[in-house]
Amino acid sequence: MGLFSSIKELFNKNIECDADMNSHMVFLLKRKKFMYLNKNIIVRDGTQCVVVYKSRVADVILPGKYKITEQTIPETYRRAKVEKLNKHGAKIKRIRVDLYFVSTQEFKDFEFDSDEPFFLKSKELGRIKGYMKGSCTTKVIDAGLLVKCLINDTGKEKTEDVHTDVGLWIGNKINKKIEKDKISIENILNNNDYIAKLLNTDLEDAYDYIGIFVKNIKLKAIDFPKRYQKKINEYIVHHKTSIKPSVVLSSLRGSESAVPVQNNNISSAQNSTMQNGRFMPNIATFKVCPKCGFKNHVGNRVCNNCSNRFD
Repeated sequence: MGLFSSIKELFNKNIECDADMNSHMVFLLKRKKFMYLNKNIIVRDGTQCVVVYKSRVADVILPGKYKITEQTIPETYRRAKVEKLNKHGAKIKRIRVDLYFVSTQEFKDFEFDSDEPFFLKSKELGRIKGYMKGSCTTKVIDAGLLVKCLINDTGKEKTEDVHTDVGLWIGNKINKKIEKDKISIENILNNNDYIAKLLNTDLEDAYDYIGIFVKNIKLKAIDFPKRYQKKINEYIVHHKTSIKPSVVLSSLRGSESAVPVQNNNISSAQNSTMQNGRFMPNIATFKVCPKCGFKNHVGNRVCNNCSNRFD
């Protein structure tokens, strides 16, 4: 920033967010800690401004250009007691606040992770612990509620932490859903397209409590702690008939990135080979439902798609 721009910024009391909101779901405006009364605030299309006064959400400002008055931020005015004189006997000219600009556009391929594991029991694998990872499309539907949830613990949310925190909320909710419905680990490994379809149906309105909408959930990876890896390895070795894999297994929690899904041309031997501590899964033999043609896990007694009972 040049000298002229720096001087202009110093004396400019108007408020506008110049961050790229295409890459930020929520952006904390650090350089503007005060709202000067009767000055202007500009909120761009596709964004909303959430005013936080003393670590509590006070007002939400919709897109447009506004003068900062009681009509624009009524709750902040009331809490700050603007009509009363300050300790020097003068009228209040500015209010100290935190301003969060929230994007209301859709974020496609939004990466989610989880730090609260699911626990599932399986006849073949026993008790298994895992952490889901994947992607989804998400959109903010209540900017005030989302910011309230983000600042609930500390009173302030850093811009760089928003995507991580929202991603963990999404992933942990998926883990709880999988555990509650007792979805078999074999089904997750072998038929994750069906599992993703189930999650998208059941979790369509499950994130309203944090002010976001989630759809197009795709499962990309499962992190298994080391103590469970031996069981997973043995499972992979003994299930060599495969269809196109769409779940990636990782032997270490907290690894940097998921192994990309390979194409169908790789051999079963290559699939079961460890590469950098990770495994490409082999998918168990499936059985086709004679009624609807859906591919089910070999151990299923009932079709996951149409509930037809197998003989």
